[in-house]
Amino acid sequence: ERVCGCPFLCGLRYAFTHGPWYVLCFPLLPGGTLQVQLDERTSHLGGLPIAEVRWIGAQLVLSLTAMHDLDLLHRDIKPSNLMLRRNGYLVLCDLGLCADLAAKAPTTKTGTRGYWAPECIERAPQDFAADWWSVGVVLWYA
Repeated sequence: ERVCGCPFLCGLRYAFTHGPWYVLCFPLLPGGTLQVQLDERTSHLGGLPIAEVRWIGAQLVLSLTAMHDLDLLHRDIKPSNLMLRRNGYLVLCDLGLCADLAAKAPTTKTGTRGYWAPECIERAPQDFAADWWSVGVVLWYA
């Protein structure tokens, strides 16, 4: 709820219960994931054009800055958690593993192997640097 004002973060539209279930409704993002785009476009090209990788990076910087300003650590940044709007803008999704750094720095191995920062692997206290490490992996992958 605290991060819904940023256009590069997936905001919750509605939440309700239906019997024993909690239902969360998010906006429709018809562009699919960055992972699908990378799989389709890089298999024969060898990677995205550098200008496009920079554009992805700029949007990730804006989304993470909004989260980090609220002391929130995403902890699972990867291409399949980056959805595309119809206009091509990225939206960082899957905030389910977020940690509130104002409460306590996490030390658990959470997220996706291959995108973990060294401190995650070592189960050391994590801070914003762990998210930035994952951004670097995403940009290298693109």
